[in-house]
Parts: sequence; structure tokens; C-alpha cells
Amino acid sequence: MTTLPSVELAKHYVKLCNDADLVGIERLFTDTSTYRSPTSGVLVGVEPIMVMMRAFFARFERVTWDVLQLDETEPGVVRIDFVMRALTLAGEAIESAGNETLVVLDGKLRHVDVRR
Repeated sequence: MTTLPSVELAKHYVKLCNDADLVGIERLFTDTSTYRSPTSGVLVGVEPIMVMMRAFFARFERVTWDVLQLDETEPGVVRIDFVMRALTLAGEAIESAGNETLVVLDGKLRHVDVRR
């Protein structure tokens, strides 16, 4: 199996998120991956990360991330500037800008850090 370069894996991750493909997203994490965001705090391991992801996606009828910029800032580290647009199950439109830093190693997401 070949592994994607860091930038390509980051683009793939965004596509999976925009498709709400939780099975595909789960395949990108490992038991030692970490995830940090203002709402979830710090999570360690694929299981807690995916519990959070499933709960997050369940809140929305539709959610997408428009990438404003995506750059490898150093080998294996990708920064994504984005605007998240969502429609809640109650019909409320939400828009939020932020950025994510992804640490990629051996074709897996080792760390995700979300900032708003």
C-alpha cells in the first residue's frame, strides 16, 4: 500500500469531511493519534476521536469546509485555513472561519489541531 504525501492526504481528509464519510475519516487515524479543538478538548486515540466526530456530524443536516489556503508549513505538517458552513437539524445556518494544523506521518493523521 502506498501512502499519500502530506498535502494530498490533507486534501483527501477535507474531501472525506465534506462527504461526511466517517468510515474513510476513521481510516486516517491510529490508536495513538491526537485531536484538539476548542469544543472537544484533547482526545487521544481513534475511538474517542470518532465518538466526537460522529456526534459532531449528527448535529447537522449539511456541513462543508471551504478551503481558503492549504500549505505544507514543514515536512509532514499541513495548515488548512477554512470557512465551515453548516445547516443544523433545526434549520439554522452557521458559518465559522478557522484553521487546522495536521501532522501526517506514514500516511496517517497523527495530530489534528483545530483553531477558530
